[in-house]
Amino acid sequence: MPSPRASVATAVRRVRGTGADLPFGDPAPAHGVPLEGWYVRVADPTSGRVAAAMVGVATEPDGDRWALVVLAVHPEGIVRHVVAEGDLALDWPLRVGTVLRLDATSLRAHVDDVELELRVRPGAPLRPLLWGGLGPGHLVPGLPQYWTPLDAGLAEWGTLRLGTDVHDLTGGRVYREKNWGPGFPRHGWWWGAAHAFPDPRLVVAFGGGPLSRFGPAPTAVVVSTPEGLVRLGTPLVSPLTTTVADGRVAVAGGGARHRVRVEGHQGGGALELPHPEPPGREPAWRARQAFAGEVTLLLERRAGARWRTAAAGVSPLAGLESGTPVSRLGRSRG
Repeated sequence: MPSPRASVATAVRRVRGTGADLPFGDPAPAHGVPLEGWYVRVADPTSGRVAAAMVGVATEPDGDRWALVVLAVHPEGIVRHVVAEGDLALDWPLRVGTVLRLDATSLRAHVDDVELELRVRPGAPLRPLLWGGLGPGHLVPGLPQYWTPLDAGLAEWGTLRLGTDVHDLTGGRVYREKNWGPGFPRHGWWWGAAHAFPDPRLVVAFGGGPLSRFGPAPTAVVVSTPEGLVRLGTPLVSPLTTTVADGRVAVAGGGARHRVRVEGHQGGGALELPHPEPPGREPAWRARQAFAGEVTLLLERRAGARWRTAAAGVSPLAGLESGTPVSRLGRSRG
């Protein structure tokens, strides 16, 4: 007869296998769904350089797994990717053969002529202890996509190698997140992460997209401030409206205690990025991300009958991404 602890562990695995998370769970490790994705970016306000590492692990219907590792660099506009199979470890530390290793305090990734190494001093978590970035939505099994920021911090040590050129990223601002589910949203998406505000304690991240071709378009926002963490976007409690057009995104709304307005501008130089899209062992090309966008934030807190500013600022070097619906773009770029 299994022990109570083993029974609880089995129940938790079954819940996570649906994509859902129980309260106080850790969303960073793999859930056991067809797509698991991790994203790490470092932005250096001093040099204006941004480097990002993305890894997506796809599990096919036959049980086989493959991973796509992507490295992207601004201002060079470099994108490198590699598909790996066989030697994959989805528990912490996450490992994709000799290409990538990621844990709570470090990253090492090497694809072709690009190599990124970071030792991170994590800052405050970017998710409440109870929920991830989607709030109570993490309890719902079988969603088309789950998403949560994990944390932001500083690079205690960082190096970016581009061929024979070496760039120091020590002191850069680091942001990390996780996404998972059946695949990337088929009807498109929008996403942003800004962590180069003058005050390093200020971070904002958001993500959302239409649930169907004609359906509603929810967005979740997480803001880390010197006063604490604020999460908005729960329907009926703190609903947000989103407008996306011409490389710009505006998210606004809130609830009884907080309201927020986030405005993002991609600017020029957005890069086309590959991502895994199971089933199928070829990368899809539906993501277009700016690595040096600009995000303006205004977060207000209710004080009696009035609203006061809780956090405000402008962040350069922001990541801003839009995703193309499947119906408008094929799976592979060729």
